[in-house]
Amino acid sequence: MSSSSKDYFVELLSKFDLKPQSIKLYSIKLNNINKQLPESISSQQAIKKNYKAIIKYIKSLYNINDKLAYLNALIKITENSDALFSFKELRDLLNKMKFKSYKSNKKKDDFVSYDVILDVCKPSTDINGFMLYFSVRYPVRLALWNIKIAKTLKSMNDHDNYIYVRKNGYKLYMNDFKNSNSMGRVIINIDKEDNEILLAYLKRLDKPIYLLYNNDQCHPFVSVNAYSRKFKSLLNGALNRLDNPLTMNDVRRSYESFVIQSDAYKALTNTQKDEVHRRLLHNSVTAHSIYNKV
Repeated sequence: MSSSSKDYFVELLSKFDLKPQSIKLYSIKLNNINKQLPESISSQQAIKKNYKAIIKYIKSLYNINDKLAYLNALIKITENSDALFSFKELRDLLNKMKFKSYKSNKKKDDFVSYDVILDVCKPSTDINGFMLYFSVRYPVRLALWNIKIAKTLKSMNDHDNYIYVRKNGYKLYMNDFKNSNSMGRVIINIDKEDNEILLAYLKRLDKPIYLLYNNDQCHPFVSVNAYSRKFKSLLNGALNRLDNPLTMNDVRRSYESFVIQSDAYKALTNTQKDEVHRRLLHNSVTAHSIYNKV
């Protein structure tokens, strides 16, 4: 694969409203497709000519998430045509298969109520204890892994995540998460009951840049996967759960079920309910169709 082809995909994808990591991922996928074909797909004509061969290659892949990543990349760059229709058709089919598989594999016995989770994730000012508690209290997927501390609004940009430290409270400013392109910036008020523990925790840190750290030496997480592994280990250790370990998504489902079934939630308007679900960086439809487990 020539460097000119690689540059072509990066340049093409840069015209869309995509995050840098998405551009990098999609470019890699498109270049991988090129390696499987006798000619480059660096033109609409080549895509239309070879789309059946492209679909055959994608179907041969083992991982369904990998297949979807390839299709999402192709859908971004393909003009309206039979090729685009076929890519979208296969993507929709795979998404249905993925959801059906998830529903059948996720057994009722795997569900742990949010009350039980909170009971073992107590407020704490040590590095690990605070990370676990705060991540469970504000389960915004895995977007907390590199959240920065900001003491002024001017110090924040529009592509990183922050906790805004104020004298009268704290707020999360979420700019970088799974569906931020559609939702935009989401601001989450930290509950007043957590102000005291946050203040005590921050006082223990020496000029911190980030809110959460990987160890007592205040080494930041090097990746979202490192944060995910640490959270999973701490959570299941606290729950003494060796079989079927819980993940952040499991906590999110427990949280949504806890909220949706509360009397306070039932009394809210639809607009107010949407605001509640924005705390988990999604909307009411997603909350009820995927995350509510009871």
